[in-house]
Amino acid sequence: MGDLEEVKDVLQELFANLWTKRAEIPTIINLSGYLYTALRNRIFNIAAHKQVASKYVESLQTFINEDHCIADHLIREKEFALLIQKEMDALPPRMREVFELSRKSGLSHKEIANQLEISEQTVSKQITNAIKTLKVRLSILFILFFLLF
Repeated sequence: MGDLEEVKDVLQELFANLWTKRAEIPTIINLSGYLYTALRNRIFNIAAHKQVASKYVESLQTFINEDHCIADHLIREKEFALLIQKEMDALPPRMREVFELSRKSGLSHKEIANQLEISEQTVSKQITNAIKTLKVRLSILFILFFLLF
């Protein structure tokens, strides 16, 4: 057990229990053997209880470290994705269209230019402007979002 105070507590509980149940306990012929067995059983019970408590604490810590954080991160990720989408929706219509074709559809500048019948330079400029605008808006939101949550 290792802790002197804990040993004292176990012995005190053993003798207190022996005293309170003295009427129920049959005549003890070998007192030292009875005390040894009773003490040994109490120590085994305490050790088993500590092992269960330790496993519970480990399980709880694992849940806190992994599952809770994962759920929290997923919620934050979803909320931040909504903020990004809101800011993308606030872009001018043509800029948003070009940006979404580039980022969501994965089209090249040339493919976007052909599809929208505009020059590649215009596509490049629209994407650059969209990124600049989103960086400014989202950096402020990002800071506020993670400071408040």
